[in-house]
Amino acid sequence: MMRCRPLLSNLAVLAGIAWSLSACQPTSSSAGEITPSSFDRPQWDTLTGVSNGTLLRAHVTSAFVSDRPLDIWLPKSYNGKRKHAVLYMYDGQMLFDTTETWNHQEWRVDETLDSLIDLHAVVPTIVVALHNGGTQRNFEYFPQKPFELLPVSFADSLRQSIARALNASPDIRVSSDLYLRYLIEEVKPMVNAQFATY
Repeated sequence: MMRCRPLLSNLAVLAGIAWSLSACQPTSSSAGEITPSSFDRPQWDTLTGVSNGTLLRAHVTSAFVSDRPLDIWLPKSYNGKRKHAVLYMYDGQMLFDTTETWNHQEWRVDETLDSLIDLHAVVPTIVVALHNGGTQRNFEYFPQKPFELLPVSFADSLRQSIARALNASPDIRVSSDLYLRYLIEEVKPMVNAQFATY
């Protein structure tokens, strides 16, 4: 079990690095006023289908990515008073429930993390499950700055080839910088404001 601790710790450190390296300013309008979004107070629904803990879902509207669900998994140790670490995971629709995955398999995150918490192999941790954007997935995850350094003809060919394979619009663009802003400027501040986290 000791091998699990560094893996989860490293993932948490990576999320922390992404947070600390970003300029985390609220979205503002042209007049400089803070603009409200569905992240201010999302409506959480409790879902069934998890073996352990509680799974919450909100449908959020982002200034940076297409609208999508956002899931938060709370282990049975979560009571709203004791602070928990946070693990941000991509492809959120794959984590907990076989009925919601494209291949009818789940990553068993709730069972695995809850058992690791019970064994004191990891600190109590909540999971923020970031759903991907469907056909936009590859374009949200592909690092934007390196992509922009590719020769234009190669980049266009690569982008169009991936779009064709996914039945996506041939005009789709790499948008990972916007996806990072979604995570850093919208999701993380909301999670820290609404849940007991470190």
